[in-house]
Amino acid sequence: GPSIYAFTLMLGVYLSGIAIGSIGISRVIDRFKEPLLAFGILELILSFLGVIGLFWFQSVAEMAIDSYSLRMLLPTLLVVLPPTIILGLIFPTVTKCYTMSIDRAGSSISHVYTLNTIGSIFGSLAVGFWLMPAIGSMATICLLAGINGILGLVIIFMVPKRSMSYATYGLSGGLALAILLSISVAPDPSDEVVEYQISRLAQGNPYEIY
Repeated sequence: GPSIYAFTLMLGVYLSGIAIGSIGISRVIDRFKEPLLAFGILELILSFLGVIGLFWFQSVAEMAIDSYSLRMLLPTLLVVLPPTIILGLIFPTVTKCYTMSIDRAGSSISHVYTLNTIGSIFGSLAVGFWLMPAIGSMATICLLAGINGILGLVIIFMVPKRSMSYATYGLSGGLALAILLSISVAPDPSDEVVEYQISRLAQGNPYEIY
């Protein structure tokens, strides 16, 4: 949609997802015996949702939705909200991993917050000014999803073996396989946008922007 409305909607959904995730995990995070394991699994889920969002985007693009507002809202909810909920779960989990004692909780949180902010800044610049112009949106999404997946597996392998169960191994392996399969068959979202614009032009409505 027009950039101001699209950006406002995306930002609102993004922040809402983080808030939902943070509120949800606040009730159980202190019960985690192995927060590092939770961190690794959440990274795998984030990777999977990043790729599966491409399929949801395609499904919404194929729907015959007359409402302009609904056409903007649905893709944003389906593609942006689930990963940002996981991001809201991840930050408190990382803080729990990093905090060694209650006496150092304040400094630990500030360190994690600082690193998270710096990473977000450099990540945004790298994606917007380097990755997307160089390799395109589709390859960028798959690359970042792959990096998250690998990071999740590395973190899980760092967890002491006594804390792992067959169910945990199965869940981790299943998510990793699902990520690989999803990346291999994921549709290119830019193709859906182009097809939609062509269909609108064919219907004689060239000024309505998706």
